[in-house]
This record gives sequence, C-alpha cells and structure tokens, in this order.
Amino acid sequence: MQYRQICKFINIVFMSLIFNSQTCRSSFDHLSAGSRSNAMGLTFFSARNNPFGHFSNPATLGQLSSAAFGTHYTRLFGLKDLSQSTGATCLPIRTGGMGLGFRSFGNALYQEAIFHGGWGLPVYKSLSLGILCNIGQLRIRKYGSSTVFWINTGLLYSFSKKILMAASIANLNQARIGKIKDPLPQTTCIGIECRPRSGIKWDLELFKDVRFPLEIRSGLEVIPFSFLALRCGFTDQPQRITTGIGIQIRKLSVDYAVVCHPDLGLTHHASIILILNPETPSPLWVF
Repeated sequence: MQYRQICKFINIVFMSLIFNSQTCRSSFDHLSAGSRSNAMGLTFFSARNNPFGHFSNPATLGQLSSAAFGTHYTRLFGLKDLSQSTGATCLPIRTGGMGLGFRSFGNALYQEAIFHGGWGLPVYKSLSLGILCNIGQLRIRKYGSSTVFWINTGLLYSFSKKILMAASIANLNQARIGKIKDPLPQTTCIGIECRPRSGIKWDLELFKDVRFPLEIRSGLEVIPFSFLALRCGFTDQPQRITTGIGIQIRKLSVDYAVVCHPDLGLTHHASIILILNPETPSPLWVF
C-alpha cells in the first residue's frame, strides 16, 4: 500500500511539471471549499446561507438570512499528505453579514494555515458587495515559517429571480511571501447562474489565474425533492469531471462530491452544514 502511495505521489509531481496543471500550484492556492462547489465544476455560486460561500465570493455575505456553520474535509487525489480541512461560519448582522473561516492544508513537513474574516453588504436590493481579509501562515520543517496577508473582494448582482451574475478577485493587493517575495496566486472569476425553473440551477464561470490560461467551469444542480440535490459539472483547464449529492434533513445538510482528474485520479469531498433557520428549497417535482 505504501509503495502504491509513493508511486502516486511521484506521478502527481511528474504530471504537474510536464503539463503545468492548475491543480498543483504554489503556496495558498485557490482551493474550493465545500462539497457543493466541488460537485458543480468548482464554480463559486453558493446556495443561500452557505458558510463556505465567502471563501470564493465574499459578496454572498450580503445575502444572509440565517446563521450557519460548516466543516469540510478532503484529500487531494486520495493522498493523506495533501489533506485539507476547513471550518466556517456566517452570521447575519444589522449591516449585512459576517463570515469567519479557517483552513489547513498539508502534513507535518509542509503546513498551510489560513484564517478568514469577511463582511458583505447589500448595497441595493439586487446588488451585494463583499470583502474578505486573509492571514496565512506557511510552515516548512527545518526551513522556518512565514506569514502573509491578502484581500479578496466580490460582487453579486441579480438581474431577476432567474439570472444572477457574480465576480470576485482573490489577492487584490498582490501579496508576496517569504524573503524572496514569491507572489501568491492572483485569480479573477466572473460568471452567471441561470434558474430556468424551480429545482434547477446552472452555473457558468470564467476563471483566470494570472499565470495560466483562461479556464471554463460549469455546474448543474437538480433538486428533484426538497431533501435531495443532485450535482455535476466540468472544468477544461485541466479537464475534470465532477459530481455529487446533497441531503438536507431539517437544519442539517450533508454533502458529498468527487472530482475526477484524467491523470491524477479521484478526489473525494465531504462536508456538513448546520443552518439555524433553513429555507426549504423549491423542488423540481411537487406532489
């Protein structure tokens, strides 16, 4: 078993060097949090009152109607050394909404830890703006540690109940880390969400890292019953197929997703969300 894990790890490094894959970048990469986002092609539109929404777009904090708490865990490509753990909460306040989060990534030799704090404000009835402050610490055994601060921002606009538009920028201040001032990933996302009828949501997103080609991401969510959500999606840079399922039982939502990379294999995601005052989703079929 250990031999297979070592071979898989070497394959990941080798493929990353050859193809410059976007799934393996430098420190504090933009990793989607929550199983729902990963199941829907890693798109950044989130369900209402989703505690992971502000990780990708802090403007979602301006749309809160309930406090929520969530935890998410994954191992990239099934490797224990590439473990990611996330905890998050969102709270509606008098002037919009507030979000807090924590994410750890890596192992005992290489460890990233990020603390998030964000605020979202509904400027108009159909427009929300948000900002997210991040403090990250990178530790490498026998090489020391370094701390860095960066800012994310975003907006969310509703053309109607059926069409939404969103945009976000990560690392707006172009932060750098370490003595050699290595630049952190800087990304821009813009996309739309279409809701042709109750129980169906389709997301299309353009994702751009300044170091890599433009990436197209898309995801579909179908809610056949109020307690069940079926999801799927894809990305093209690199080409990945995603799928997942969500089950809501009163205030508790349990979500699962799997992301399939053609060369590096499967990544499984699991998350649990507690919403204090949940909104019953509109199902595709009503009896």
